[in-house]
Amino acid sequence: MPFQENTFLRTQNFTRDRDLGPPESTIEAEKVDDELDNLAGGLTAVKTALADLKATVEGGQGAAYTKAQSDERFVKAASALSDIGALAKAGDKTTGAISLGGKPGAAKGTATGGTVTFDYADGNVQSITVAGAVTFDFANLPDIGGTLQINIAITSGSITIAGTTWWEQGGGAKSTNFADLGVSLLTGRPYRMIIEQVAGYRTGILQ
Repeated sequence: MPFQENTFLRTQNFTRDRDLGPPESTIEAEKVDDELDNLAGGLTAVKTALADLKATVEGGQGAAYTKAQSDERFVKAASALSDIGALAKAGDKTTGAISLGGKPGAAKGTATGGTVTFDYADGNVQSITVAGAVTFDFANLPDIGGTLQINIAITSGSITIAGTTWWEQGGGAKSTNFADLGVSLLTGRPYRMIIEQVAGYRTGILQ
């Protein structure tokens, strides 16, 4: 197993090898494969733990468990969540709230024109103040499980959207024309834009 308690163990250290100089500084295919195999093993262990827990819960509905059995299942689930960075954990006790939504961040400041790119890799909650004719673009939206929230303040100007986005209009209606939302962006008002990638299509909501 590539874990020691809650710590993922690397099998290779390419920076160290580089600093050692030849022949260690030569990155061999075998070293890369070994590190990737180790990472794959770690991800498989986490996935297997969650799948086992799901099967246990679904198969045990209505069944009685002893305290020891319940504790064992809790520790297993908490360890799996901790290993993927979703739950702070010390020993067998949780020390924080579950967070599967990604990391907030990337305050874009004030944009007076041009194109501003919101990269999901910078955080799933970002902010901007619009003070001119600004175009929004988006990068690295995950196909599954990723929602990008943009908190918007308007002081002047307008917003256009690069590329194709299917905007929710309510009642199941959608449009790729941002103007079809019929929203007048008023100065001094907060707005929230939600962007997701759904089955290969970019979708959006403006609130």
